[in-house]
Amino acid sequence: SYLLNPYCMLVHAALFMDVFEKNPKRLIVPLGLTEVKLKEVLLILEKNDFLELGKDPFQIKEVKTRYPHYGPDHPLMRLHQQVVKNHLIQRLGTTNEAPCRRRPRG
Repeated sequence: SYLLNPYCMLVHAALFMDVFEKNPKRLIVPLGLTEVKLKEVLLILEKNDFLELGKDPFQIKEVKTRYPHYGPDHPLMRLHQQVVKNHLIQRLGTTNEAPCRRRPRG
């Protein structure tokens, strides 16, 4: 389920940023998820040992530095690449073309 759900990779990568690790619900708007869908993704990540959740599925105890790597010969790799590609193409149509405003650091 990790390979066939493009949100799993996106959420997993985002959780390495403190702002999302402390409050994963902040991913709902930028990723276009519902709270139920985000919870489902977090549970998939925990099941695959990418993170450890607290009693509340939106409480991240630990994001593990285990990175998935599947070679080109893995039976699901081609399907995974196609799923991610289709997802990105679909989301591209809803992406705002205005440049992102950066917040000042410090």
